[in-house]
Parts: sequence; structure tokens; C-alpha cells
Amino acid sequence: MENKIFKGELKYLNPNKILNINDDQKVDSFFLALGLIFNDLKGIHIFAQTIQNIYKKPEEVETTYHAGEYNGLMSQLDRLTIGIISEFFELVNKQKEIFNDMNYKSIINSLHKETVNDWNIILKTNDQILRKISNIRSNVVHHYDYQNLERLKEGYNHAFFGQRKKFPQHKNAFYSTGKKIQEIRFFYCDAAAEDYIHKTLSDNGKSDLKKITNKLLVTIGSIVIGYVKMKDK
Repeated sequence: MENKIFKGELKYLNPNKILNINDDQKVDSFFLALGLIFNDLKGIHIFAQTIQNIYKKPEEVETTYHAGEYNGLMSQLDRLTIGIISEFFELVNKQKEIFNDMNYKSIINSLHKETVNDWNIILKTNDQILRKISNIRSNVVHHYDYQNLERLKEGYNHAFFGQRKKFPQHKNAFYSTGKKIQEIRFFYCDAAAEDYIHKTLSDNGKSDLKKITNKLLVTIGSIVIGYVKMKDK
């Protein structure tokens, strides 16, 4: 099979137009961070699509090595997405003064009205959801429950001894060993992390998070495009 290539239109700016070494504007650093957040979210989206395009999606109640590996990888990408979203909200919370910057306002005011409305909706995301996202990030994404070793255990108990123990995947603590790294996975650990998320967010919360993720990806992309267009004038 011939290797695919990534396609797109390559454009450029003089580096000084993005960050002028002699005229440091904090707002430019803010948009630099937004661009990286977009790239990271897009990257996870590409990884997920690649898995979905190459590998067969397992049946909902399938208990095979394939199902465990597929679902474990997709769950891992979900956790990474939550981590990025949490860090995004940390960024905007700690850099609120940026929103009063005249250059920031000029860039936002140049955008399509729908993009501005979506951006304002994102910035007003419910505090309760943000706290839950932050807890997930701190316990099963960027950190591994090092504070008290309780949260992963909560997820494990939720998966194997709680309401979700009825699922075939939770009838046993599955794992796989082999001579190659590709053949090894501790599926019960994936279940612990995934069920901590399920326990924390619930089905409604997971649905809300998916909406936030999709809106964030599109909106940040539009904002940074607007930013580079203004810098190109």
C-alpha cells in the first residue's frame, strides 16, 4: 500500500509579524497558545480517525483482544482531549486581562458574528463542568492519582463492582501478555480510568463535553485564522 501524504495549502508570514522580538505583546503569546491548542485537538482527531479508518469497530458487548485494544486506545484519546480542554480553560482563566486588550478586541471584532457568539458561549461554560474536567485531568490524564491513590480505585470499583459490572467487558479483569509490546495491554486499567470519567461526568456530562470539544476545535481554528489574516495585512 502506498503511503499517504498530508495535503493542504502552505502559507507563511515573517516571524516578526507573529512575535516581534523588539515589541513583545502578551496578546500575541495568547494567540500562540490558542494555535497550539487547536493543533493538539486536531492531532487527537486525526489519531482517532486513523484508528477508525484502519481497524474494525468492535461490537458493543464484544470481549476480545481486538475490542480491548481498540476501545482502550479510543478511551486514551478521550482522556487526552479532556486534558487539553481543561488546560485551555486554565489558560483563559489565568489570562483574563487579555480580553481587555485593544489588539485582542480588534481581532475578535473582525471575526464572523457566529464565531464570536460561539467563542463567548465557550468562555461561559458552566463552572460545574469545568471542575469535573479539572478533576479528571488531575487524576487520570496528566497525573496518575498520585495524591491519594483513591480516584482510579473509584473508577475500578465503579466498573467491576458497581452499576456497570453487568457489562460483559467488566465480568472479568482482562489483560493480555505477549513477546511484543504490541501484544501487551492491561485492559482493566483502561476500564478504571474510563469509568472514573463516566462516574464523574455521567452520560449527560460526556455528551456536553463532546459538544464543547467540537465547538472549541472549530471556533479556535476560526479565531487563529482571523488572527494570522490580520497579521498579514
